[in-house]
Amino acid sequence: MVPYIFTNQLRYDSTGAEFSFQWQPREWCKVKGGYAFIQFFGDDLADSMPVKATPNHQTTLRTLFAVTRNLDLDFWGRYVGANHYSLTSGTVEIPAYPTLDARLAWRPMAGVEISLVGRNLIQGRHIETVSDLSIVRHEVQRTVYGKISWAF
Repeated sequence: MVPYIFTNQLRYDSTGAEFSFQWQPREWCKVKGGYAFIQFFGDDLADSMPVKATPNHQTTLRTLFAVTRNLDLDFWGRYVGANHYSLTSGTVEIPAYPTLDARLAWRPMAGVEISLVGRNLIQGRHIETVSDLSIVRHEVQRTVYGKISWAF
C-alpha cells in the first residue's frame, strides 16, 4: 500500500456572507430564497480554476405551490452576477444572467409522479464558465423534459 499525503499548496483565502430564508404563508404555498457573496484574495488565485470561475454574487428564489393534493407547481429563479477572469490565452467575460426553471408534477396514485420540467426558460442559452485547459465555453441551454417516477 502506498501512502498518499494530501496538502493544500495554494495560498488564498475567501470572505463572504450568505443569507437564506423560508416562509410558508399558507399550507399550500412555500417560498425559499437566499443571497450569497464570496470574494477570494491571496497569492495563488490565478492557479485555481474553481476560484476564478466563482461569481461574487448569487441570488435564488423558489416558490412551491401545492395546487391540489396531487398537483404541484414550482418555480425557481436565480440571478448570477457578472464574472471576469484571466486565462493563459486571454480574458473571460461572463455577463450576469437570470434563470428560471418551472416544474409541474402530478401524482395520479400513491408512489407515482409524472412531471414536466422546463429549465433556463428566460434565455435560450447562457455561458457559465470557460475552461482554462480547453478554452471550451460551458453553456447551459433551455431544456424541457418529462419524467415519470415510481416509488415502491
